[in-house]
Amino acid sequence: METALEQKARKALEKYGMLEGVRHVVVGLSGGADSVSLLHFLAGLREEAGFSLTALHLNHLLRGDEALRDENYAKGLCGALDIDISVFRLPIADIAKARGVSFETAGRDERYRLFEEEAAKYGGVVATAHTASDAAETLLFNLMRGSGLAGLCAIPPRRGIYIRPLIDCLREEIEDYCAANGLSYVTDSTNLSTDYARNRVRLELLPYMKEHFNPGVVAALARTAALLREDEAALTALVPDTDGIAVLRALPFALRSRALRRMADRALSCEQTKALDALIMSGENGAVKSLPGGLEARAEYGRLRIEKGPPGELTPQLLRLGDNLIDGFGNIKLSIEDEKSSENIYNSRLKCGIIQNTLCVRARAPGDKYRPCGRPEKSLAKLAKDAKLPASLRLLLPVIEADGRIVAAFPFGPSEEAAAGSEPGILITYYPKEHLVL
Repeated sequence: METALEQKARKALEKYGMLEGVRHVVVGLSGGADSVSLLHFLAGLREEAGFSLTALHLNHLLRGDEALRDENYAKGLCGALDIDISVFRLPIADIAKARGVSFETAGRDERYRLFEEEAAKYGGVVATAHTASDAAETLLFNLMRGSGLAGLCAIPPRRGIYIRPLIDCLREEIEDYCAANGLSYVTDSTNLSTDYARNRVRLELLPYMKEHFNPGVVAALARTAALLREDEAALTALVPDTDGIAVLRALPFALRSRALRRMADRALSCEQTKALDALIMSGENGAVKSLPGGLEARAEYGRLRIEKGPPGELTPQLLRLGDNLIDGFGNIKLSIEDEKSSENIYNSRLKCGIIQNTLCVRARAPGDKYRPCGRPEKSLAKLAKDAKLPASLRLLLPVIEADGRIVAAFPFGPSEEAAAGSEPGILITYYPKEHLVL
């Protein structure tokens, strides 16, 4: 007879399509009851479902002999189940100090980095042992922090390469499964400490709610999170894919805020979201800096750009045939044409005689001017302003020079005197970094 865990996990795998097209699963194995039951369950399913299985264990080097005990237990369990395991040891305390973050944040970041590297190695997915109990704790924790709907959705059953087969299982069902299958497990002593807010939710708040309000509160909160995920998905589907400020201003805030998170491709705090929204609604050009991940937002010429902050100054660099990697800016490729190439803002075709001169790339300088092919001579500053290029990018556009003369400037093309015309010539192609694309 199947246990409650097996029934719920099988149902979750099917409901959320967690194993569709999957040939390999990496299990995050701490050695605790949740991850041990997940590994054992998937080990029994691998032949039936047709996937291979490995495990990953990270020793944070924070708990001395206890951490070594956990590592050895994980190795022994995998040996007994005939599963390969990758074990990593990282000085999380040192990493946290260097990054200025908590041990918990540094540990989580490193775990997920390793998960993604391991999944890429096998071309598979990562199974983590999050449960309905974890989802309930996360919902309460985020509610008390003032999170919006996305935060109250707690832990999604499936996100990208991550699957969570135990997401509908309660902690008691995990322990029952371990008992039924004779599985031992280890306990991280820090999980029993009330020094951490999340632990207090699990050890104090939820037991109080069970005793005084609803014995089934964990399952109820997990159901609420599932319902909220449906609402969040519906709202997100209504968000237009646009950076047009006029379109964004016309949206209700609920959709506008989601558009901002989509553009940033990461979570934004309430304060950051409000700052971006104020910029949009002002109808004026401006910027919001210090966003997560080194991002900056700029409103210019009716568009909102959220991208990496500008790189350092473009250092002058000689150009050779082939690829020329420009640190922070991208790649400038020089090639000899066999026939005339099509032209666009990132291509400049120069006369072959130019190759006899020394070509270099540099940043725009005050007073720079030249005559683009077929146009009157103007300063680069005037050309950029007339083209309504974002002010944040105007000083970051590469200038190509030969013997002290500007022979091309992106995106305005070759100079009148250096342009190749109808005959094959030297093709200079600029491949800018994503945040420098016009």
